[in-house]
Amino acid sequence: KNVIKAIKWSEMLDNIFDSNYKRDPSLLWQYFCSSTGFLRQFPATKWKWIDPVDLYDCRIRHWYIGAANSPKDVIILIDNSGSMMGQKKDIARHIVENILDTLTANDFVNIFTFSDQIDDILDCFGEQLVQANSANIRVIKESLSKIVTNELANFSAALTKAFDTLYAFRDEHGGANCNQAIMLISDGLPIIVDDVFDFYNKPPKPVRVFTYLIGREVPDVTNIKNLACDNRGYYVHLSTHAEVREQVLEYIPVMARPLVLNRTHHPVIFSQIYADVIVSF
Repeated sequence: KNVIKAIKWSEMLDNIFDSNYKRDPSLLWQYFCSSTGFLRQFPATKWKWIDPVDLYDCRIRHWYIGAANSPKDVIILIDNSGSMMGQKKDIARHIVENILDTLTANDFVNIFTFSDQIDDILDCFGEQLVQANSANIRVIKESLSKIVTNELANFSAALTKAFDTLYAFRDEHGGANCNQAIMLISDGLPIIVDDVFDFYNKPPKPVRVFTYLIGREVPDVTNIKNLACDNRGYYVHLSTHAEVREQVLEYIPVMARPLVLNRTHHPVIFSQIYADVIVSF
């Protein structure tokens, strides 16, 4: 229903596209991507059914991501305690891959795994945030297969490490110099970690926290849900692979809220080149 409503709402864009083209005939393509996932394209073409199904999603293209939210520094914390085995581990990896797909070269990222101790995802990155360009994202994704689960999860130590890394990067004037976020992926938060946030997450530049809870039957979601809600973030509960992408994309409008509130001045965002692909038949 939301998609159909958004399609009808955006029908008047066809007139805007046509007017733009008349003013500037050199325009090859015009696009509109909706947060519900559909794409409007001008000039249009009759859609042909193809097999396999085309899974193109405009919401993970750099031109959409760059315009939808501001640059950000992101720390991803992956719970690799003994309970994160089997399907939970696979879903966690899928969540991280989808988060990485939403980052652009304007963003900076690093990943830590944690159980009783905290480990860097890549030794060469260490505790530094790295630019989320295609080369760095590729090696990070390759390293996800090497995660080994063991012991119990020390959430307080992991969150402390994340805050220390983000604040050190901010003090060095590195990274995006804009939004900062922690993304926590786990199958449950058995303890309250308010003391960590009372000490670290204070104005004027608080860090947003996004939590991804994995598992069908979770006895208590209160702690991990409140962690996100109390820190200007978003909480998601995932139990299957199929729902991962749609749920991961929910963080983007939350991260974009400062831009939405800027009603008097809407800056133009320039993205990386989005070139046509020429296919020979």
